[in-house]
Amino acid sequence: MNAGQLLDRLPGLTYRQLDRWTNAGYLRATQAGEGAGHARDYSAEEVRVAALMVRLHGAGLNVASSHRAARALAAGRSAVLAPGVEVVVHDGAPAAEPPEGSSGGPLTAA
Repeated sequence: MNAGQLLDRLPGLTYRQLDRWTNAGYLRATQAGEGAGHARDYSAEEVRVAALMVRLHGAGLNVASSHRAARALAAGRSAVLAPGVEVVVHDGAPAAEPPEGSSGGPLTAA
């Protein structure tokens, strides 16, 4: 998928973000040629990582944490940011029952 198609598919992603994330190594693009002026293409796996990064970054995670969690989730692993802090992404499916002993609700500030 080329960059234009990726941007069309992920409305929360801007060209500038895509360029920054690719240049920083968060996303891996293939290029048709050397230097500027050549289209970048992204594999299906990179599209999935980008989609997850957009959602996680939009939810408040910094880019590095979004990347780390997106890579783990795209690979089918759990995304643990710190001991006791796991990222879970629901793709429109009903949420599972919360673990026993947890409130099940979102964290809120009093």
